[in-house]
Amino acid sequence: VAAYQLVKAPTVGIEVARAQQALGQWVEANATAVEVINLPRAEGEPLVFEQAREAARELLRGLTPRIPALQLQLVPEPADAQLTIDGEPMPYARGAMSFRLNPGSHELRVQAPGYRAELRSVTLAEQEQRVLAVELVMEQLPARELPSAGAGVSTLMDEHAVADPGSGARARGQVALTVAGAATVLGTVTGWMAFSAKPDCPGNVCDASLRDEADRSRTLGNVATVSFTAALVAAAYGGWELLFAAPSAQGNAARQPSLRAGLAPRADGAQLQLSGAF
Repeated sequence: VAAYQLVKAPTVGIEVARAQQALGQWVEANATAVEVINLPRAEGEPLVFEQAREAARELLRGLTPRIPALQLQLVPEPADAQLTIDGEPMPYARGAMSFRLNPGSHELRVQAPGYRAELRSVTLAEQEQRVLAVELVMEQLPARELPSAGAGVSTLMDEHAVADPGSGARARGQVALTVAGAATVLGTVTGWMAFSAKPDCPGNVCDASLRDEADRSRTLGNVATVSFTAALVAAAYGGWELLFAAPSAQGNAARQPSLRAGLAPRADGAQLQLSGAF
């Protein structure tokens, strides 16, 4: 090889290509044979140079179909991925990439910012066409480590939880008040329906023909009662979460929260009334 680098003669190049083929370096032998074929012709060069070029063409015809190929597919396909095969950097482009490799074992490494490095080992046989899919997995961001009061003890906490310790309580309180509102609406509607469906029975003793209507009115009334009770409980819980379990980051000490809840009877049912300062 060193002699060929010094003297780019076809006769030397074809011998290098044959030696590389014998050593299993088929990709290198293929490249050397192509170079020999394309060496410029000099005026008056000896006949053996043209014979060496013809020998290189013959070597290519027999060797090229035998060289294995590896097609690499990355999922996902980051634009700035880095690929090495047997420690040698390889060009990377999005989409399926195909590499011609020598027969035998090869080590692949794929690295991209934000993803874990992926290592693969493949063994290729003569004429083999292999497709290798590599799924990239995103790296997990390390949790922030915050000092605690105890010496030598640390606590891992979420950044948002540290910035706003009452966010969870506020979320629960808002959900509870939403449930209370929905239960109030349900109780009001079913209470009105119970009042409208109630038959006119003297002394609350209904005729057999009105029994179904009376049962329906009674069932709707029970639903309304349960709904108003659930609304009252949810409203009380939500108010407690918002006022006492979720301290605000600013000015919480100056607040004097209060919550008042009541159930007001109406002709068409009942209404849950809430008042207070938040």
